[in-house]
Amino acid sequence: MRNTASEDRISVVAAIIAASLTAQQVRDRTNLPWERVKSALAYLRRRDIARHVGGGYYRANQLDCAGCSRSGRTMKGQAVYIDPERFRWFCEECWDAEAEHVKELVGANG
Repeated sequence: MRNTASEDRISVVAAIIAASLTAQQVRDRTNLPWERVKSALAYLRRRDIARHVGGGYYRANQLDCAGCSRSGRTMKGQAVYIDPERFRWFCEECWDAEAEHVKELVGANG
């Protein structure tokens, strides 16, 4: 099964939330081919979602959960959920709350 560019970008964002990584480290963590890692990083930098922090390292610009401000550094090994349109990430509790809110909005308009 082939990943889409959006899935590649989501994988790269997930890799650089908790720590600054080199492109090679991103590749190792995501198992994406080199060209797709470079393409995803370039796209994320153009959209101001990720930044080069020097020495070949990249970091997500959003350092905290979009819902509760929980630090990405505390999320190592835990699930994060990434909005595929805006690439904002959420911890599990906030993602569930966001999904519930959307269900309520859809129900109110349906």
